[in-house]
Amino acid sequence: MWAPRLPLSGRPRWAPALPVLALALAWSGPAAAQPEGGQGEAGQPWRLQSSSWLGLGDPAAGAQGAGAPMVQWLTLSRSWRDPGLGQATLVMSAWGRLDPLDLGGAGLGADLDLFYVEAQAATQPLRLRVGRQLIVGGAARLRQIDGLWLSWRPGVGLGAQLYAGTPTRGRFGTAWGDAVAGGRLAYAFGFEHEVGVSYLLSAKGGRVSAQDLGLDLHLRPLRPLSLSARSTLALGADDLKEGALRLGWQLSPSLRVDAYSELVRPDLFLDQGSIFSVFSDGARVEGGSALAWRAARGLEVGGAFSQLLEASGGRDGLRGRLTLRHTLWRGALRLGLDLDALGLRAAGAQPEEGYAGGRVFGRLRLGERGLLWASAAHYQLAAPVNGAPSSTVLQLGGAWAVGEGLTLNLTGRYAQTPTYLHQATLMARLDWRFDAASARAPVAVSDEEEE
Repeated sequence: MWAPRLPLSGRPRWAPALPVLALALAWSGPAAAQPEGGQGEAGQPWRLQSSSWLGLGDPAAGAQGAGAPMVQWLTLSRSWRDPGLGQATLVMSAWGRLDPLDLGGAGLGADLDLFYVEAQAATQPLRLRVGRQLIVGGAARLRQIDGLWLSWRPGVGLGAQLYAGTPTRGRFGTAWGDAVAGGRLAYAFGFEHEVGVSYLLSAKGGRVSAQDLGLDLHLRPLRPLSLSARSTLALGADDLKEGALRLGWQLSPSLRVDAYSELVRPDLFLDQGSIFSVFSDGARVEGGSALAWRAARGLEVGGAFSQLLEASGGRDGLRGRLTLRHTLWRGALRLGLDLDALGLRAAGAQPEEGYAGGRVFGRLRLGERGLLWASAAHYQLAAPVNGAPSSTVLQLGGAWAVGEGLTLNLTGRYAQTPTYLHQATLMARLDWRFDAASARAPVAVSDEEEE
């Protein structure tokens, strides 16, 4: 297959300018329409979320378990709106890591996960995003790029998206000739029906490494019924890369049943020219059903059962899951139980791979300011892995709102797994949330703090 060689070499000159351009465009947006106080009409003021994490590993666990990593996450967002021009939004998400015991390896580093500006015209159905961003949906699935994204929705149910850039590498670097481009065209009829077709072109070293054609469908033929389907065709291999079909039935307000089937070709997710594609697994098919039932006030029951088939090794298997959640004392106490089992075997043989076990956990709310939680998980392996016949993880932690927008989290963890013979860690995290629109950040802890 002929493909043009892309004129990119080393680290492109324009890549470092993307975040600078994004910041300059956002800063010079429709600021003239802002009243005193720095908040534009119907815009959002500065929002900041910071998370500082410190972990202490057990030196007896060896090189993999020892260390004292310090990690900092920072998310910043700001939006401006002008009735005559439109809206501009700036988003940045960054992280940094420092481990005094591993300065020569992976213990020192920093990068940006997101850094883009998005502009939306006031009089046109157009949206433009520039910078480091995530492309979601269609043949792109979930892909991070440094580049451009354009959305157009002219009405009458039509919608189109186009994107182009380079695959994300650390610190806005790239390899010679790496590029990605694609788009999606969709038509929505009614409020709950949509059909879409998408295309993805990926290049590596100036040569096409993947071409995918995607189709997706979302329907609700009847109010209690929902149907969703998606498929991706690898054009270079003329074969189905992945496919999924899911049918949901809401039998009552408290009971829902789903049936699903999925097919995945892991070898087709690798570059066409990669030698690893030869050794990768072939088709894997899984089909089954799931149930979600609110059995009583405060009691939730879930279950799933499926059958698996791996064509490459001629193996099949069964997977099962049962979940219980019980909330007491007006939501102050929440208890949970998860049971899981997986067995894979060759034709006519006993299970040769898999596990069986479960996890129990509890969460106790201490007013609006605090949470305590604990969990214990144990899984017995069908065959020993690295000489270990089982895996056990114990955790105990808590969170406390110490001030306006400040939350302190402490978690102790002990693990005995095939990866770590014995590992004990203590983790501390300080979260800070700031919203310029609020005179005072809430002094409360969220259920999301639960481990």
